Order: sequence, then structure tokens, then C-alpha cells
Amino acid sequence: MLSQGGGPAPPSSASPSFSNPSSLPTKSYARVLADAALFALVSIAVHQPAFTDLGEPAVFFSAEEIAATLKPFQFAIVAKTPYGSPPFQEIKQQLQQRLNLGHDFIITALDNRHLLIRCSSEDDYLCLLMREQLLVKGFLFKFLKWTIDFKCGKEPPIAPVALRTSQLTNATAAYACVELDLLKDKPSKIWIGLGSTAQSFLAVGGRGAAVAVVVEIAERFHILRHLL
Repeated sequence: MLSQGGGPAPPSSASPSFSNPSSLPTKSYARVLADAALFALVSIAVHQPAFTDLGEPAVFFSAEEIAATLKPFQFAIVAKTPYGSPPFQEIKQQLQQRLNLGHDFIITALDNRHLLIRCSSEDDYLCLLMREQLLVKGFLFKFLKWTIDFKCGKEPPIAPVALRTSQLTNATAAYACVELDLLKDKPSKIWIGLGSTAQSFLAVGGRGAAVAVVVEIAERFHILRHLL
């Protein structure tokens, strides 16, 4: 373009337009996770002012309110990473591809050696928990069940174990994955009855049988039990 004097026009001082969508800034991985509505918001009613006997402000939550706040952590797992971990996006891609996880999940850091993985699917949650450990991009991941009293640096006593029996009708062996408190004695038998609850079990006359079981604990949990 020529100026009124015939020379070249000075460069425009106007800001360039971003008419091309590809030139627009993209969301960061953290922003995408923040925008993802995987878990419903927890609503707690406003409490009336309360005070201790000394006149200090206090607040009290009911068991129902606490249970509601724990709902987003229903399928939460702690990934212990003693040697560090790759970026969250690479972790997510690796777990989804290698374990064939079918739903989205959220990863947050508890500290430099522990990650919190909140699954939105019980199937994905069980898949991770039963895997126990996995190499992700060369970093060792050990999967632990999250509980409300979990503390980084202290192994929880609740661990997934396998129960094996060979006394079921025509089956040579049956396996079941259950949670076991390592601080307590291992069970030697389990009662298998008809009904989904104790009430329904009693309603059908208490039919069932006591079956001997063998508890198979992973090696790392044997070491943990010895330390506890």
C-alpha cells in the first residue's frame, strides 16, 4: 500500500487478528483436567454458627455429610512412585493403552513419591488395584487402595489378596480377590451361603457351607506384614 506522498505506507500498529483457529492458544493439560466434569459437585448446607465451651468458633459435620464429600474418592487409588514419575499426560496414555481402561480418570500429586488416581469406573479401579505394580515409562508404580486415613510414607494395612479353594463341587480350584487387614490373622475358612445379605441368608434357612481357603499374599505384602 502507498502513502499519500507516494512512498510505502508505514507498518500498521493494529494488533494482528486471530482469524485462523489454529493460531489460537490451546488449553494446557491441567486446564483440560480442571474443566472435565468427571465427578459431581458436593453440596454441603450452610451450618449455623457454633462455639466450643471456651467460646472458640467450631464446625461439626454429620456422618452423612462426610460420606457425601468422600463420594468422588469412591474409586481412588494411590500410586506409589519411589523413583519418580513421568508427566501426567504420559501416565494417562500408558495406563489407558496398556491396561485397556475404558473411562477417564484424574491424576493429582500427593507428594513427590505418591500420586492419587481417581477413577470414574469401578471396572478401571479394580483393574488398577489388582495389577499391584507396573512399569510406566521406566518408572515403577505400586498401586494401593486409598482410604480416608491414608498417610504418605506409611503403607496401609489393607491389601488385596487372593483366596484359593479346591472344595467347590466340580471345580478343581476357585479364586477370589478380597481385601485383607494384614494386622489380623489370616482366615482359614470362609462361609459360602445363599443370599446377598445376612438377612436374606437367614430368610432361606441359613443354607451354605464352610469352605477351607488358602490366602495368597504378594511378596511385598509379606514384607509389609513383617514390618507391621
